[in-house]
Amino acid sequence: SVSNDSILSRNLGISKFWALGGDDIDKIIAEQILLPQLCGDKTLAKYLFTSTQLEQQVLPHLKPVAEALKVACCELAEQRGWKTIKDLKNVKNKVMVKPGKALLIEGQQWQIDEPQIRLEQFAEIMALFVGQPCKMKRSTEMVNVLQPIDNALEKVELTKDDIDMVLFIGGSCENPIVRHY
Repeated sequence: SVSNDSILSRNLGISKFWALGGDDIDKIIAEQILLPQLCGDKTLAKYLFTSTQLEQQVLPHLKPVAEALKVACCELAEQRGWKTIKDLKNVKNKVMVKPGKALLIEGQQWQIDEPQIRLEQFAEIMALFVGQPCKMKRSTEMVNVLQPIDNALEKVELTKDDIDMVLFIGGSCENPIVRHY
């Protein structure tokens, strides 16, 4: 309710807890986009690294670069007014960021010289994150950003049409695709 130029809000329903956020996007970019750039091919990774090396060294090392790519894609989309998955899929641009520090595993140095992502690849990842149809395989732990909203609405027997506004918090609120869906 609104009174005296202030807004009063209260919870009608709270969704079940899901660990959800921009880290999910970073992880997918690291696995699906950067790992092949590091190894020459994603399928080679299982021959080049042990599963422990992948989980504890390689992917954590790639996540900051993945986050930089995500942020750069979001900034470009914001500048150009691209708000939908379709907008991004129709663009042939690619985004590049500075390479991270080299990774040293068992005496061998690993480096991506020009970390990059095509906007159509970013669109596929964002489609996963917002629960839209896409060609990319969904990771079992990946929850789309709208599931908690749907869960809370279901608990209080409301529909999306009953919602007047949404308050975004966290880094994902800077993502124009998330805000659109």
